[in-house]
Amino acid sequence: MFLSPYLIAGDRILLTFSWILAVLVIFYGGDSCTAGFISAASIVLAAMVIPWLRERYGNNGLRLLHILYIIPALYVLYPPAIQVGRNLHSHDFDATIISIDRFLFAGADPTRWLYQHIHIPPLSVEVLQICYYAHYLYPLILGTELFIRRKELEIERYRMLMVYGSSFSFVGNMLVPAIGPRITLHEFANLGAELPGLWLTTPMRAMLNTAEGISATMTSSVAALTVFRDAFPSGHTMLTLFTLWTAFHVRARVRWFLLPLGTGLIISTVLLRYHYVTDVLAGFVFAAFVIWTAPTVAKVLGKKF
Repeated sequence: MFLSPYLIAGDRILLTFSWILAVLVIFYGGDSCTAGFISAASIVLAAMVIPWLRERYGNNGLRLLHILYIIPALYVLYPPAIQVGRNLHSHDFDATIISIDRFLFAGADPTRWLYQHIHIPPLSVEVLQICYYAHYLYPLILGTELFIRRKELEIERYRMLMVYGSSFSFVGNMLVPAIGPRITLHEFANLGAELPGLWLTTPMRAMLNTAEGISATMTSSVAALTVFRDAFPSGHTMLTLFTLWTAFHVRARVRWFLLPLGTGLIISTVLLRYHYVTDVLAGFVFAAFVIWTAPTVAKVLGKKF
């Protein structure tokens, strides 16, 4: 059964990254070494077995599984990759990124300047928090339309972009671990009072915080001990750009629905203090590089050996 070069390349990128991460976790996984290794090894197994099953038996159920398994796979790989990044280095890189931000903005910290000079109404905070929180829905919305319209090649290209780009983002997180301005430049415990929302902001923040092992009542010094080091580059920005680029490239009907949501997400990364401006700019640069090189990578890795 024929498998697209984009599918083959995506699986090989995922397999390679998972193997490398499994090895790194052994040496740099810290207290979560066993759990991290099991997570990475499980994705290694999935990336070998699922494509083989689809090619051997080729039914619709396996085809759908082959397309979709990368979504949980990437979420499974995320925590051990972040943990490895933290243990690879003796320090975080926030100071360096803050210096770049200050160089770009004439000595000012963008999030501090925004707080001091611009009042963001609670309704705007609410909308931006929803845009940020719902990022995982955007690929599903686009993917659903492509599936209904039987745009199989477009799905395969989009899938490969997400795998390639996510792996690129994870490598950035490991090489340049950084916390983000909500903890380093602001008092984290004051976030709710300084940027209040309406009804959904607080529970959404709470769920995101719980995933990172922190809570809204923690001071910055306490939260910094456990929070994920995933600020650089902005993975939210990268994956959102892949979704928007694909939506407009294939002229998807949902593109005009996704555009304001994706734009709101990118704006929220800075306004809600999750990322430095440098993180977001890096997300744009890396996303452009991934989109530009993806066809070549698919051509090279997508050959059957």
